[in-house]
Amino acid sequence: MTDSDAVVTVITSLGTEQQAIEVAERLVGDHLATCVNIVPCTRTIYRWHNDRICDDTELLLIIKTTKAREQEVLEAAARINNYEIPEVMGTGAVAVDATGAWIAAMTADPESHPR
Repeated sequence: MTDSDAVVTVITSLGTEQQAIEVAERLVGDHLATCVNIVPCTRTIYRWHNDRICDDTELLLIIKTTKAREQEVLEAAARINNYEIPEVMGTGAVAVDATGAWIAAMTADPESHPR
């Protein structure tokens, strides 16, 4: 596996299930992500405008991709997220060989996939 095939996990949060599904389907459909887990009922406590403490329920997306696709995923997830300041962060991950190979294969250029 090359450095560009290294596994990366990107996380983001959204306010509704429909938004989460749309983001997940777009990322997987565009071959930017291999898999997106949608974790419902994530309680989020954060500081917002005027130093106010907020307590909301969101959906957490865990997006699996490669280092080569990471920047595209970060940008796409931020662009299609409807939050004023989308929280989209990526981090390296360690995966067993089979998982890493699957992620690399599914995020490769669609023209290189066998039909």
